[in-house]
Amino acid sequence: MAQVNSENQTEPHPFIVSPEDRILITGASGFIGRRVVSSLMERGFYNLVCFTRPSSDFGGIEATAKRGPSGMSPAIFTGNLLSREDCDSATKNVAVILHLAAGTGEKSFPD
Repeated sequence: MAQVNSENQTEPHPFIVSPEDRILITGASGFIGRRVVSSLMERGFYNLVCFTRPSSDFGGIEATAKRGPSGMSPAIFTGNLLSREDCDSATKNVAVILHLAAGTGEKSFPD
């Protein structure tokens, strides 16, 4: 998207997506992920999907959502990034993926 200024020059839009676009954040319950979710909400992005492991503590995401404007609660999707089905479900209608998930120390494929 571009904006036209008063001199009819095209300037780039400050964001590559609009606040209505669906954004998926993997690792959203982690230290960095919670801050990214909070930052997006502060900037008016409200169609967020937080991809987390089933064993994750959702308290941080829920606390972040309570600090945001009312009606801007992110969706929490629990699943496994190694599962094709979970990834297909989580990415449905997503415009941008912010991949912040870290490995758990387990190998996801043979040496």
